Amino acid sequence: MKTIQIFLNDLAATSQVTCPYCQRSRSIPNTQLQSLRHALRAKCSCENVFELVVNRRCFPRKDVRFEGELSLQGASERLAEIVVTSLSVGGVGFLVEGLAPQVGDIFTIAFSLDDDVKTEVREDIIVRNLRGEVTGAEFIGHGTYNFDLDFYLMPFDPDLKDEDT
Repeated sequence: MKTIQIFLNDLAATSQVTCPYCQRSRSIPNTQLQSLRHALRAKCSCENVFELVVNRRCFPRKDVRFEGELSLQGASERLAEIVVTSLSVGGVGFLVEGLAPQVGDIFTIAFSLDDDVKTEVREDIIVRNLRGEVTGAEFIGHGTYNFDLDFYLMPFDPDLKDEDT
């Protein structure tokens, strides 16, 4: 069974749900989606069944695997090596050994994206949650919006053709 995710936008009245089989779309009031606490089975008019998962994150998150480092905010000396496991425009999830971050700790994180130019990302973060081995953190500080991350995380549609060709 296929699963689709809906990212709730608190400013919108409805969300579009698109059947992963026939691509038919339907608008559903966000008031109905906000109360969902688990996956919902949906049946399209094409008779196919799929799961609908509501994601309350502000930004979509992408699973990645980048090596990086963690240091005290503003310091150049590395505290620990990390592995970035997930990434969004607003934050990062990572694994760290030999250091026990606590919620509220502030660090500087540095890693390189796997794009063509190996874009370097260096951002201040605040630890927001600890889930098992994964530390979840939010980008903070000057401007907090990183255009390179936004571009990197932008969905790619291979069906779009370059208009210049």
